Amino acid sequence: MTASTEACLGTCPPADAETAAGTVYRIVKDTQLQPDDFVTAEEAKTWLGKDPCLRKGLSLFRNKDEACVHADNYQRLGRYLAIGTLISDYGRTKMTLGSQPSHTTWWPTAEMDRRLPFGTVEAVT
Repeated sequence: MTASTEACLGTCPPADAETAAGTVYRIVKDTQLQPDDFVTAEEAKTWLGKDPCLRKGLSLFRNKDEACVHADNYQRLGRYLAIGTLISDYGRTKMTLGSQPSHTTWWPTAEMDRRLPFGTVEAVT
């Protein structure tokens, strides 16, 4: 069991997660944001056997270029970037290991419309 997994067996997000803040990028499938664009791995019943806390969060990127590289490498995720601004009311975040250095996991506040922080959608270039 990894230290990350041990930390998440209790409450998620982990204790070292930070208050949500700043510009983020989420890979989405279309210019019209849908609730399905913001489903966690746990809700989608994917990544079974992976870190249970990470499965409860959403993958974001802090760097637009890295989000584009990830979208190019994993085209099934979508060909658009939803650009958002997180504030403290929107939950917690933590830089997490991913294919790109700015990969961040976001644990949104319960019951919020996860599309709320995202006002702009651009095609991946």
